Amino acid sequence: MNTKNNQRFRQTDQKIQAAYLQLVSENPDKRVKVIDLCALTHINRATFYAHFYAVEDVAKALQTEMMAKLVAILDQKTASDLAVGPVLTSFFELVKENKTFFYHYFIRINAPGDLNVLQNSKINLRVRAVEAHQEDAETFQYHLDFFNGGITAVTKRWLKNDCKTPIPDVVTLITNNIKL
Repeated sequence: MNTKNNQRFRQTDQKIQAAYLQLVSENPDKRVKVIDLCALTHINRATFYAHFYAVEDVAKALQTEMMAKLVAILDQKTASDLAVGPVLTSFFELVKENKTFFYHYFIRINAPGDLNVLQNSKINLRVRAVEAHQEDAETFQYHLDFFNGGITAVTKRWLKNDCKTPIPDVVTLITNNIKL
């Protein structure tokens, strides 16, 4: 039986995701279809639907994977590196390394929602910000929501400009305008 936990199932998941990224990079204006993914990965439609409900779910799985990579990067930082600048630098490096995916997900299909960069991390920035600014948790949450919305907008603009602005410049622009 080909269950979700076995190696073969995971390999097929990875093949489908890799095919999705390949199709998006080859023709960013074309909508990816199940039949295209099946042809490229040499699987049938039933196999595709055993892994994903729809093509959009492939993009969501890739987003989850990208955010997991970001969290892993952030979790490796030491206590002295918890400043927002290094966190943003790690984030933008990940986006640039996976530009095809992020461009397609946030620009081409205009995925809803914010990136929630800091909320997805295990790093407890809330405690530090509350202590540093004597804010209550609710006030900090407003700041964090505003920050995440801004990060999403800046990331989209940066991607539209093909990530031409150097990462340190983007990070400086953001850190000069926040209160974390």
